[in-house]
Amino acid sequence: MPLEPYNELSELEDIKLRYTNVQHSIPYTLMRLKQSPLFLAIVEQLKSEGWKEWHLLQAIFNSLMSWYAERSGANQDIQRLHNEGNILFHRLLEVGESSHDPSIPPEYFTLKTMHTILQISIMTFLTNKGAVFGARSYNPERMETIARNRYHYFELDVPHTPIFPSMKNE
Repeated sequence: MPLEPYNELSELEDIKLRYTNVQHSIPYTLMRLKQSPLFLAIVEQLKSEGWKEWHLLQAIFNSLMSWYAERSGANQDIQRLHNEGNILFHRLLEVGESSHDPSIPPEYFTLKTMHTILQISIMTFLTNKGAVFGARSYNPERMETIARNRYHYFELDVPHTPIFPSMKNE
């Protein structure tokens, strides 16, 4: 199956939805991360590597999903992971996290974790575009190159209110 052709308007609409949906879904996590100098330093590093804020939001959201799976033990059982992951995903998208939900520690969001999660996000992105991945290992750099060159994954953004304060002026 060939990859879906590039459609800039569709990509920009998807980015706009990511900003809206993720900020609605995890406001308490975002509030805590904005107050973490350690995390904000990672944000500065990632932005210097070309990450847009929607990449950050996507990686934070997916990291949160992973953290909940690890914490509940669902990551040990693929069926349970699928079921509980879908329930959590839909709850976060529909009503958002609650102030009573467990707090994910900012230290969970390491530079390595953020890179790994974005690589997985790129693989999911390409799967949604028609890519088929077999059981063999894949080359993350190749996947990033395809996303970058064919879909302008690291170039596109939409106007938005900045989410993470810059530490450069402090």
